[in-house]
Amino acid sequence: MDSTVQTRMATKSSGACLIQLYDAAGTRNVGIVGAGADQAFDEDDTTLVFRAGRTFTVLSDGLPPLNGVELGPGGSVSMLPSP
Repeated sequence: MDSTVQTRMATKSSGACLIQLYDAAGTRNVGIVGAGADQAFDEDDTTLVFRAGRTFTVLSDGLPPLNGVELGPGGSVSMLPSP
């Protein structure tokens, strides 16, 4: 087994908990912020492509309060196909 970090947990200066998930290559894919937001990142590990939840203050990464769903450029909303 190698030493690639696949999960990171931390407490931000605001007091909110942060959980980040990484793939086998060490690229961040998902972030869950204890302040009430879920985030998904592009393959480059930095471009935020999806954010959903309910927050009341500016997050420690500078993102504004959120109530709903935000998609990055080129994002779309659709229904999952029926099985």
